[in-house]
Amino acid sequence: MKFEVFDNLYYSGNIMLLKNPSIAFFCSRNIPMTLYLPALELTTIIMSTNITISGSWHSTVEQSVLKNRKPESQSNLIIYLAKGIEHYKLPETLNDDYENNKILIVSFWQDTKRISAINSEIRNQFIISKTDKILFLNINEGGNLNKLFDQSLALNKKVYILEHFSNEKWIDQGAFPLSKYNLEEIS
Repeated sequence: MKFEVFDNLYYSGNIMLLKNPSIAFFCSRNIPMTLYLPALELTTIIMSTNITISGSWHSTVEQSVLKNRKPESQSNLIIYLAKGIEHYKLPETLNDDYENNKILIVSFWQDTKRISAINSEIRNQFIISKTDKILFLNINEGGNLNKLFDQSLALNKKVYILEHFSNEKWIDQGAFPLSKYNLEEIS
C-alpha cells in the first residue's frame, strides 16, 4: 500500500476525511451473542447513511461490518491502525470505496508489525480527540472500552450506545441509547 506522511501521521487514502465531522465506533472483542446481530444491523444501517465513521475496525463485529459493507454504502470510513501502515492490507471488499476516495487509513507507525496495548491506547486516545460523537456497541465492564466510555463522558462527548438490554448499565450512566428508530440523533 502506498502511503504518505502528514503531521506525523502515516496515511493512505483521502486525507480530507479528517476534516469531516465523524462518529467513532467502538465494540468490545467479546460480546454477548444476543448483541451480535443487533450490532451488525445497526452498523449496516449507519453505513448506508452519508456520514463519516471512524474506528479501529479490529473487533469481530467491526470486521464483519467492513466485510459485509455494501458497494452502494454512502458513508466514508477512517481506519485508525495500532500497527505500522506498511503491514496493513485493505480488505478487498473495500477496494472500490478506496478508489472512490471514501476511505482513509491512518497510523502513527510506519513499520510496527504487531499491535500492542500501548499502541492501541495511543490510537484510541487519538480517535477520541478527533470526534465529538462516539458510539459504543458493547462495553465489557472493567475493560479498556469502559475507561474510554468514562473518559468520553468526562470530556462531554456525545456518547451513544446500542439500545439493548445488555447495555442498560451504560445507558444509566449517561449514554444515549441508539437504535435504527432514532438515527437522526447522530446526523
